[in-house]
Amino acid sequence: MTIRDAGSVDLLSIDASGEVLTLSLVAEEPWGTAGALVPALTAKLTSYVRFVRSGQLLQQYPDVAGKSVVFCLHYADPPGPAEEAAIRQAVTTQLGPHGIGWAQRPIPD
Repeated sequence: MTIRDAGSVDLLSIDASGEVLTLSLVAEEPWGTAGALVPALTAKLTSYVRFVRSGQLLQQYPDVAGKSVVFCLHYADPPGPAEEAAIRQAVTTQLGPHGIGWAQRPIPD
């Protein structure tokens, strides 16, 4: 899966405490210049929010009910300024208001 595949969730995981559900977005390719992947990133985030808010997540995985939800971007190259701005916008307008957390982590070598 990649950031360009807005129609799928790349990975779901539950932390060791069993309290936090992480939906991971995987960005293996370089971000490029001038925000070329911002539309793909925005579409992917919107798709993830829809998956959670529509109830589809709980329909497919009823055992995650009541867990905190975090979206995590796993990247090969750090997002550039345009991507960071899009992320801040999404966190402020789409994730935060619905209690969805955000994290970013490099993909280990």
